[in-house]
Order: sequence, then structure tokens, then C-alpha cells
Amino acid sequence: QAIKNLPKEIRKGLNTLIVIAAWEIWKHWNECDFNKTMPNVWTILHAVADECVLWCSAEEKDLQELNVVM
Repeated sequence: QAIKNLPKEIRKGLNTLIVIAAWEIWKHWNECDFNKTMPNVWTILHAVADECVLWCSAEEKDLQELNVVM
């Protein structure tokens, strides 16, 4: 509900961030499951940050807008 009160640009960036985080969690889960590695929150956080940098360098404007606010 709180997301609906945010400006449209911020909301779109936050939605993009949520999708990226969910994707990285899914990939990490598969890594742990198939390769029997230990789950690691820091690995996920670094992967999310790296992916966000890639999206921003590709000029993903919604995610860049979120970066300005944070």
C-alpha cells in the first residue's frame, strides 16, 4: 500500500529492483540446490548490486531514478 503513494518514477524503479532481487534469489537458490553450496545473503546482495549497475549502465532510467533518491 505504501508503494502506491510514491511518485510514478520511483515506483517503477522500485518494482525493477524487486524483480532483480527476486531473480538473483532464484539463481542463488538454484546454485545452492544443484551445486550443494551454502546459502549466503551477502552473495545475493552483491549479485543484486552488480545487476543494478549493469541495468543503470544500459540506461535503465527507472532504476537510475531510484538511485538518485537513495
